Amino acid sequence: MSDFNKEEMFNEIKEYIKNVNSIMKSVIKSIREDNNINNLVDILDGLAYCYRGLNLTKELHNIDIDENNFKEKVEEILEATQNEDYNLIADIVEYEILENVENLNIKLENI
Repeated sequence: MSDFNKEEMFNEIKEYIKNVNSIMKSVIKSIREDNNINNLVDILDGLAYCYRGLNLTKELHNIDIDENNFKEKVEEILEATQNEDYNLIADIVEYEILENVENLNIKLENI
């Protein structure tokens, strides 16, 4: 585990969160207008990595990450996907996940 560089991981997470924060509104629009969730899967995967990484790099920041809340939202999205309820998917992403990503981005920019 000597190859594991927490500072490098933290910097990559900061960059990813900044980038994903800027594209999430277009992903939400795509879900609402075209029922297209293809990009959402990649974003949720990346966010899961970031949340795990932030928990692994806690000594570099003072940000509390609630992975369970994120997991609950992903489960809600999966259920909505099974029901083909794209409006619900977009609402969860916009009002739950995007809000958390925006707040996280602000916190990370201040570190």
